[in-house]
Amino acid sequence: MQLKSQGLLALVASAALLGATSQATAAEGPDWTFVDFGYQYVDFDDFDEEADVLRLGGSYAASDLVHVFAGYRDGSIDTNFGDIDISEFDLGIGVNPQLSDTVDLFGRIGWATADVDFDGFGDADDDGFTVQAGVRAMVTPQWEINGGIRYVDLGDDETELGIGTVYTVSDIVAITGDLGFSNDRTTFGIGVRIYPRRR
Repeated sequence: MQLKSQGLLALVASAALLGATSQATAAEGPDWTFVDFGYQYVDFDDFDEEADVLRLGGSYAASDLVHVFAGYRDGSIDTNFGDIDISEFDLGIGVNPQLSDTVDLFGRIGWATADVDFDGFGDADDDGFTVQAGVRAMVTPQWEINGGIRYVDLGDDETELGIGTVYTVSDIVAITGDLGFSNDRTTFGIGVRIYPRRR
């Protein structure tokens, strides 16, 4: 875990440096109004099971400095004892101060909830909070690199380190990819991002 953390921090620092040095080619910083649709594959470290997750989320820029965000994830784990269905939702507010014309830092706080349904054994749910911090950097006008850390307290607390990329393929459509590392799982995600304010 320590090596993963060090590698992630190095990649985030590189993203910030690349974004800061690409101001001549990237005219704008990251766009904070978007909608994401995607798929996530989850590999659990402590037992031989995987999960397939569908994701929906987004962000809305209330001002140049403040945004609100929401996210929903729904997935299932196929085990020898039956399916485990998991759904998670979070909602919150964030700030995104500029480090340069092409690099934004961000901090977020929000409410989170999770529901777990054990096939034939009932279900359980819990509420808690989430705190996030990270950086988004435009390497070119089409290519973004981002990374950060997310802490979630839902009965059991979890800290996840993540890094991602966004590549714009048209005026309003981009392709996304991300990796996440936590204490007990590794995640791989791909998706589509829509920027509704762009023309």
